[in-house]
Amino acid sequence: MPRFLPAAVLASLCVLLLLRSGDVRSANIGDGNPDIKLRPPTKRRDLGTVPCSHLQKRVTGRISNQPRDAMAVFQLLRDANDDSTLKLFEVLPDEFMWWMRSLGEVSMFSLGVATHETAHAFWDIAYRCGSPLQYYFRGSGWPVERALTWTANYSIVAAGIPRQFKQARPGNRYQHYIEGSREHFANDLSVLLSELNAYVETANLEIKLARTKLFPSHRPDGPISINSNVGGSADFMLFTLAYLHALKSTDPDGFQALKGLPLFQAHLQRLWTSSEEMLCRASAYSDRAGGVLSIPSDALSHIYQSGFASILHDLNVKYAAEDSCLRFYWTSAPAKPALLTK
Repeated sequence: MPRFLPAAVLASLCVLLLLRSGDVRSANIGDGNPDIKLRPPTKRRDLGTVPCSHLQKRVTGRISNQPRDAMAVFQLLRDANDDSTLKLFEVLPDEFMWWMRSLGEVSMFSLGVATHETAHAFWDIAYRCGSPLQYYFRGSGWPVERALTWTANYSIVAAGIPRQFKQARPGNRYQHYIEGSREHFANDLSVLLSELNAYVETANLEIKLARTKLFPSHRPDGPISINSNVGGSADFMLFTLAYLHALKSTDPDGFQALKGLPLFQAHLQRLWTSSEEMLCRASAYSDRAGGVLSIPSDALSHIYQSGFASILHDLNVKYAAEDSCLRFYWTSAPAKPALLTK
């Protein structure tokens, strides 16, 4: 039977919002593309009816027999040169367009939500279709051991995260995801990994959109600040580490079991390296550089300056050195060097 995660889906919608002066405002960000007229949304397709073969669909970079609005969105993604999102769209076009039509706009926000949630849908279908799990990332479905679903609820992050990160913060991801997951038994490490995966996958799209007219630069009523997938990636890097710390201290056997999951370790490495590279690229658009992307510098500083990331060594996962280009986020001067790994 498929496993549906309403808490995760609702939380995604709650936190991918436009923020200005710390307050949640309209989700409509950027100038958008008024030339693309979206159809009204129809009933969402039950993911339980999607054939498992869809996940192995041979992608061609072309679509046909799709409504005009879907063809236009596909062309927009092609123009943005984001092959990964193009392939995800081609595999699950109905799911992608359901999110676009439900939001009723073609903007950086709606494209981000559609990509983020369709990546989750890919995982959800793979979960139903049997072992192993699959995470859609950078154009491929990456297998991870199903044993990851036997791990502790990811609300144990609360035991491993410093107090200052539990307080009110832009986006409120801790409240939505960690506090909000306590009563949902299905929210184990496999789901936490799915969130990190979806945030990083979509953040890469947002950086691509920075070169298009969909990237917002201003609003008539003043400056804006966007806390979406780029900022969410940093938060979930912190949450993932907090989970590992909490698991190691409360369930040493459970943590030891993770060392016997090479596919999990490989995908965590894949996500971590991509996160670091993406955050270095995003620095030019960050609030610290006078841009519009709100990126939690305090989270990144804690990860790399306090030794919090060192637990990754136990899982053979490499991470950036403290003097890498990520130091832009906690020093007064931008960093120049390429990523250095420990």
